[in-house]
Amino acid sequence: MATGSLQNVIICVPVTSGASVAPCSSVGGVKQKPVMQIAYVIDPASANYFDMALEPLDPASVATVFSVGFSFVLLFFLVARGAGVVLNLIRKG
Repeated sequence: MATGSLQNVIICVPVTSGASVAPCSSVGGVKQKPVMQIAYVIDPASANYFDMALEPLDPASVATVFSVGFSFVLLFFLVARGAGVVLNLIRKG
């Protein structure tokens, strides 16, 4: 399922010298010129999918996921360290 397509689009970029070129105008005293570029344009029917996927993250959920992941790493570290201590006891007898 295609969510968009490649399209030729015209964007306005600032120029250092010369006059503004149509269809671009001066914005805040900065002269602009048109430049053609290929861009991936999203279909309007798929826009809601991308809007939902790119919602801002809730800091509370991010903190929860981080704390669970950190707890697992810490738990595995302590289990491995304990196993190492037991193996050293057995090895040194």
